[in-house]
Order: sequence, then C-alpha cells, then structure tokens
Amino acid sequence: MARDLRSLRDKAGLTTQQVADSVGRAQSLVSRWEAGKRTPAHGDVVALAELYEISRQERDQLTSLARDARRKGWWETYVDVLPEWHERYLGLEAEATEVSTYEPEVIPGLLQTQEYARALTKATLLTSTADEVERRVDLRLQRQERLSDDEPLQLWAIAGEAALYKKVGGPEVLAEQLRHLIKAAESPNITFQVMPLEAGAQPATGGQVTILRYAEAEDADVVYLESQHGGFYVEDLTAVANYAHVMEHLRAHAADPAASLEIVRQRIGAL
Repeated sequence: MARDLRSLRDKAGLTTQQVADSVGRAQSLVSRWEAGKRTPAHGDVVALAELYEISRQERDQLTSLARDARRKGWWETYVDVLPEWHERYLGLEAEATEVSTYEPEVIPGLLQTQEYARALTKATLLTSTADEVERRVDLRLQRQERLSDDEPLQLWAIAGEAALYKKVGGPEVLAEQLRHLIKAAESPNITFQVMPLEAGAQPATGGQVTILRYAEAEDADVVYLESQHGGFYVEDLTAVANYAHVMEHLRAHAADPAASLEIVRQRIGAL
C-alpha cells in the first residue's frame, strides 16, 4: 500500500505537501501513509485516486489494499459492531505512545470497569442487541491492555466531578468503578485528575477531548472529538496546538492527582 502510494505520487510529480493540500489532510499524515504507518480511510483513497488520475481498476486495487491493511489490527473481529469513524480511532490509539483525555460526564473509557462499561453501553446504544453490547464491552477491555504492555501507553485522564456522581449501573457498580480508578492511578504510566464542579467554566465545557501523541517526530499529534453523531479528527497543526493549550489549561485547573484521589475516596464513602 505504502509503496504504491509513493510510486503514484512520484509519477504525478507532486510533493507530500502538495498532496496534503489537495486532499485536505496534514502533510504528516500523507507521510505516514507512504511510510506504512497509517492506512488511509476509504474517502482518502478516493481523493488520492482522483488526484493521481488513475484508472477505475487501479482505484479498486488501491481501495482493496487499504481495506485489507485497516483490518490487520486486533480489532478486526469487531468490525461488525464498529462504525468506520471509531475503527479509525482504534488504529490511531493502537499506534500512540501517549493519550491525554478529558471526559466531563463519564469515566474515560481506558479506565472503565467491565460492569461500568456494560451499563454505559446499554444506556447509550439503545438499539443494540445484548450480543452487540457485550462485544462493545469486550472491545473496550481489550483497548485497556495497552496500559499494561511491555511499553505501556502513557495515559493522562481527567474526568469531570459529575462523572463521580452519575450512578451508571447503580451504586455498587459506581463504587467498584471508583475503587478501580484508585488502583489504576497507582501505575506509573497513568495520571488521573478530577475537574471539580466548583472549578466553573473552562475551555472544554462543550465536551470530550482526546489528544494522541506518537513516538516518531514526523508523526504529528491528532485530536479526537466525539459526539452522539460520530467522531471528528483534527490534524491541522495550528488547531492541534490550540487543543494542546486547552488540555494544559484543564490539567492546571483540575485537582492535582493526590487531591483527585481523595475526592474519589470521599465519594466512595458517601455511596
């Protein structure tokens, strides 16, 4: 896939920046496609095929390669319950070395217990069958294995204090979830903070924000935003820098890690 993309660009006499400008993507992302580190989504493949003016047969071959490449991840067996936008996120997360995330209303997914994840999935995916719910829960638990790899993912998670009060699954499930947070925070690669209700308005009041970072210098950060209507990716360097500033603001205004765990302990005692 990567070899074909490089060859097509060379034949077109274009630079990676020119390709990026033409298809509306970041130059670093185009470089990752050609280095075999990332796989373009279907829409990206169509845009590249039009840019390089290749035949219908060549486009179909390129699309097939991209589809096969995307399905080499461990999440391949879950594609039946995965929307395409979330499948892309799993690929980004699988390659990341550091994830910073803010969730105003719920516990971040990488720190959820099985029962909490199950209750949350049931509540949010109203039309899903019991089997689909269980598969989504299994998928979430497999994502968490990155936290205990030989080279573990570095996670900095901030949850709004409201998440500690929403009795997702009932008081017992919530209490178990909060105890899990305290245990997870003992790991050196995990930092957890609580954004107190009394902190007032802050830049991410509108919702969830996740920033993914990578080991290679040429792999630019990616910002992921999620709503009920799907996921949205931000790769423009200026916009990503703005979100990084927002995340730093959130870290500074949240309770520090030690104080955050004390807030969690107090909440457990009140359940």
